[in-house]
Amino acid sequence: MAEQLEFLCTHFDVEEPLDEVPKLVIKLRITNNGDYSLYLPPLNFDVELLAIPSRSLDSSFKTIGWLDRLTSEPLFIGKKSKVIKLYLPINSQRLERLLDVRQDDCLVGFEIVTTGLCFSCRSVEGVSNRFMFEGPQVINAKVKYNLPHEQIDRIVIMSEQFIDIIEKLKHYELLRFEIPVKEATNSAQRDINEALKLLHTAKVDLTHNNLERAMLNIRNALLNYLLQDKPNSTQQPPEKILKEEIRNFVAGGVPSEAQETYKEIVEHLDIVLRRVRHILSKFIHEGSDKLKLAPLRQDVELSYFLTLFVVRRLSSDII
Repeated sequence: MAEQLEFLCTHFDVEEPLDEVPKLVIKLRITNNGDYSLYLPPLNFDVELLAIPSRSLDSSFKTIGWLDRLTSEPLFIGKKSKVIKLYLPINSQRLERLLDVRQDDCLVGFEIVTTGLCFSCRSVEGVSNRFMFEGPQVINAKVKYNLPHEQIDRIVIMSEQFIDIIEKLKHYELLRFEIPVKEATNSAQRDINEALKLLHTAKVDLTHNNLERAMLNIRNALLNYLLQDKPNSTQQPPEKILKEEIRNFVAGGVPSEAQETYKEIVEHLDIVLRRVRHILSKFIHEGSDKLKLAPLRQDVELSYFLTLFVVRRLSSDII
């Protein structure tokens, strides 16, 4: 009986409930291929995040980690299909995980495992409008997704869909720039404050789809306030690293027994900023405001989000 149920993902959307974080809406079509109507108590949907190479959608993927357990409302389903919605909250940490997958040149995917019980509904012989339940039977099934030429048992968010999702999330609290800016008392604070101002302007540019100006403001935040030339660098243009004043301020603000840990954290943040600089250098000359290549929106958003996450982390130590 449980085997007669099929779960198929048909669409994605974003909803922003009042006073809640935005939610990624995953629409599922449930099909009953059996002879009897079914009653389904609330089902559980365990969601795992996947990184799926764009050139092998049907074969290979990497499991990033578990995201959430979502629950449906109870429902009756006859011999026709029924569409339900799952709501996956997207907070800043989850959004960062999704963007990390895209940064690695993979598509975002989900493996959703459905578990629960189902009961068949059969009419009582000789009594009209009366039914009895039989069962229960155990449900344990993966949600499927239709590719152009085949069906797979994991969900893939294509590039265009992902761009649309990020676009709909642009008014999310993360982009409202709720980072406190206090009066600077040292050079590290001044640099962070100036970088915040430029990133705020870049956010406004993104909202108005002014991609070139947004990229310039992100570039200027990096080169003018966050990065410096690496000492004794022989590369041309010179290799960049996180400013020494910022490094020292972060390290100096933690207990001595935690300093090695925070130095390692700062090194990872430094790597992220240098990667963003590398991305930007593909589109704009560092020595001028001239474009090499017109950026796509997703390229600018990737640079913005990565820089924003690092500055948020640094500002929590500095401000």
